[in-house]
Amino acid sequence: MLLVVLWLLNLYVLFYEWRKKSLGTVLWAMLFVVFTLPHSVHLYIGDYDKTVLDTATVYAIIFIFLYSIIRFIYFYYADSPVIEFNFRDCYETPEKLFNMVFAVYLVCFLFTAITFYGKGFTLLGSSWSDTLYMKQTMIEVITGQLVVAFSGLGFVCLSKNKKLHFVICLGIYIFCLLWSKSRYNLLGFITPFIIFFIFNKDKRKVVLGITSGVFLVLLVFVFQQIRWLQDVTLVSSVGAGEILRRSFEYMKEGGGEFGLLKAFYYFIEKNNNFVNFGEGLGYIRLLLLLIPSAILKSKPRDFAIDMYKEWTHVDNPRGTMHPTLYGDTFANFGFAGCFMGLLYGLFIIFIDENIKRTQDPMIRVMKISMGCTMFVLLGRGAMYNAIFNFIIGWFVLEATYWLFCSRRNSLL
Repeated sequence: MLLVVLWLLNLYVLFYEWRKKSLGTVLWAMLFVVFTLPHSVHLYIGDYDKTVLDTATVYAIIFIFLYSIIRFIYFYYADSPVIEFNFRDCYETPEKLFNMVFAVYLVCFLFTAITFYGKGFTLLGSSWSDTLYMKQTMIEVITGQLVVAFSGLGFVCLSKNKKLHFVICLGIYIFCLLWSKSRYNLLGFITPFIIFFIFNKDKRKVVLGITSGVFLVLLVFVFQQIRWLQDVTLVSSVGAGEILRRSFEYMKEGGGEFGLLKAFYYFIEKNNNFVNFGEGLGYIRLLLLLIPSAILKSKPRDFAIDMYKEWTHVDNPRGTMHPTLYGDTFANFGFAGCFMGLLYGLFIIFIDENIKRTQDPMIRVMKISMGCTMFVLLGRGAMYNAIFNFIIGWFVLEATYWLFCSRRNSLL
């Protein structure tokens, strides 16, 4: 019975957000994939203690219910839909603004590429572990994140029929994937296209958008298998068929994104009886986001490292564990973490309002791209990284737009 309630709530909120054309759709689609589906399988086969499974179900139900209350109140007073754009809307963006944003994107990419090769790495010869443990300065981290955050420019270039610019964006996107080996760098470039189709009035385009979303999930698993080859050049020798077979097998076994909730179960089973758990340290760190750890020594380290330590029993400062959004809030606050559904309802209202009030269509599309990436990461429980990356991209984008408007006004 509890499982039926969970399914009904998750699907209802998902379709409610979709009907209102809000990016909240992405968050609830992700939570359906990484929690509701695999959780249903575990309940069916009974491979975990029933009390643990029931606790996880009730936790998720309360979280969704509280989130829903906030969203219903918001949409009772607010206009909907949140996101509306046509494919050619970006023609309205002034050329000077487009050139400024594209220049920022290009400079960040060139800086990232030069430092990457300058440290002796090669695009095809370096492994994921090489780039993961590569020492980076703060400016290298920020410029690398901006390359990812601004990848929504690809949609803008195609919308404005700037074919050469689009090819450059596509090339940078491929470089970024091969450089970082990060699966979630797949998202920013593709998601504006998916959102455009999913929120379209044409039902055929909606079906295409949903199909593209499912394909993107599969692509994440395929990319993970490629990453585990260590050397990209081995793809041809292993073969596409074998990589696909391994991907489907891994999905069937409940690995990757389908296995994140296992850490959530573990935290429930142990009643959060771990060092630094239940103290909200992940959210305290988020509040201190703008203060460097070198200045504030008492700033907590990334709580995902603490979760990784307890899950793997290895204290590796490079290791992180993301146990879905439910697991992250539970690890931070215990069962009371389900009340964070209220906070996330308010947070998505902030994102909705920010997108609705963005007048320039190019800036709006890029915010949609960054927001989609953030909500996918949030769904899997990478709370701090998701919001940190979004804030960096949002701040630089807003600063560029403000600079453009200031210069334009000074010439009037």
